[in-house]
Amino acid sequence: MSRSGHLFAISVSILLLSLTPSLGRAESTEPLPSPPLGNPVQLHSETYLEDLDLESDEIRFRAFDAGCSIVLRVQERYLKRKKERWRNIAVMKTRSGFTYLQSEVGYYRLGKYLDLNIFAVTIYRKLHRASIEKLVADLEDRHYNLDCKSKAQVKLLEELKLLLLEEDPELKVILKEWLPLFKNFASDGFTGLPKVFAFNEHLTKARSQPPDEVVEFPARLRSKRSRHYTAKANVREMVMDISNLMVLDAVASQYDRWGGHNLHFRLTDGSEFVEGEDEVRRGGSARILALDNGSAMRSETTRAYEHLQLHVGRFDREFIARLKVLKRWLEEEPKVARKWLGLPRYEFKNLRRNLRTVLKFVEKKTRKNPQAWFEEKEEEAVKEEKAVEEEVDSL
Repeated sequence: MSRSGHLFAISVSILLLSLTPSLGRAESTEPLPSPPLGNPVQLHSETYLEDLDLESDEIRFRAFDAGCSIVLRVQERYLKRKKERWRNIAVMKTRSGFTYLQSEVGYYRLGKYLDLNIFAVTIYRKLHRASIEKLVADLEDRHYNLDCKSKAQVKLLEELKLLLLEEDPELKVILKEWLPLFKNFASDGFTGLPKVFAFNEHLTKARSQPPDEVVEFPARLRSKRSRHYTAKANVREMVMDISNLMVLDAVASQYDRWGGHNLHFRLTDGSEFVEGEDEVRRGGSARILALDNGSAMRSETTRAYEHLQLHVGRFDREFIARLKVLKRWLEEEPKVARKWLGLPRYEFKNLRRNLRTVLKFVEKKTRKNPQAWFEEKEEEAVKEEKAVEEEVDSL
């Protein structure tokens, strides 16, 4: 985006902020109106998730085995060659383990507001008797090896069985859009990133601008099956996504992302992972995916801010400008903003404090080193053109 276009976008967003009081009246179970900025990565809309009949016999729940929280596939029945099949249509999370429902929804709405399109659509839903009974039936059939998962299972089952004693039981959950073809990065935290994207040079030390070129990078390794996955990514786009996500994680005190196996990507071009003769499954174009956002919003800046200080030395000027617009909205319309984000007072207070801290950090970094900004593509093109002209002149 050109500088004039950037200023126009910010001016429009500030103008639209004056219209946001209507957002505060939306009920949590209704599709949200579009905020001032918004372009989430999605296959379906919030309305699609709202319209799913979770009480129907045509829908079932199947729990995942990984992690410490109770996370379930929402599956829909269909017929294929006259045989009954089930397909994944959404992910459902209950408040269990390390999952905090307000964090998941608040994070999605933050990403939507900031036009950071690396989040899956996430909304609140309510389960009633039939769907709660389906949830209980699936959990009772599960055996988990992880101690933290087993404890979460026992606790949730106790709560659900007590809930079913009520005349009209109701359970608040979140639904998250099912995004196919996603994998973990092959790294615990940051260990794999420097090798893949010259992370230190482009982002941490900010010695060189990330090139606008596509590379193949290693994705998740399944050691038991000896299968490697690879995908393609634009280096500049991927490094910028990582920078923006780490800034937002520090703002929202998301401490769980960078500890290992919680950084994901997904294929965005409709391709599949195709296995070759070398047992490597290769996919097409990939993009960062902020998939697990359940451990945020509950504290002041934590290790997410420490990661930001240690690993990020280059910033997206446009994204930081949007954060400044967000800061102004949180300060000038706190009641409206808090209700729209769906955050309790304490979490909202932390969000505002963290945002101020992060913006001060970025300002200090960029004031000391103006090269800490990602160059706009227009600037890069001008530099390249001048270089060509100088080369011609030298001849």
